[in-house]
Amino acid sequence: MKNTLFFLTILMTIVVASCTKPGLGGQNTIIATPQHHGKDIPGCVVYVKFGASELPGTSPSDFDVNFSVPFTKVPITISGLMKGNYYLYAVGYDTTISQTVTGGMPVSISESAGETQMYLPVTEN
Repeated sequence: MKNTLFFLTILMTIVVASCTKPGLGGQNTIIATPQHHGKDIPGCVVYVKFGASELPGTSPSDFDVNFSVPFTKVPITISGLMKGNYYLYAVGYDTTISQTVTGGMPVSISESAGETQMYLPVTEN
């Protein structure tokens, strides 16, 4: 009986430790550089949807969290992520064409900790 309880305790610990959901509280960072036709777009807001691989919508309320930097800065650092699937959606302004640009893409994080650098393509509406 003692061995059975010990085994069940170990098994439950493994199961609970391996079941992590996408979201904040982890040790992963995404360094996202929004770009329009190869040109960095500073000052974008990047919206993040946890557990998604498709665009959930374009309203800020469709996303779980957002990250931004001052208008003159790029890239955007998205830190504290658990492993899992995320959808990133950027909204910014391209001064060379005087238009709002938007775009997004899915990102999958398979490690418990690390850094992912990526370009996030955006286009005019």
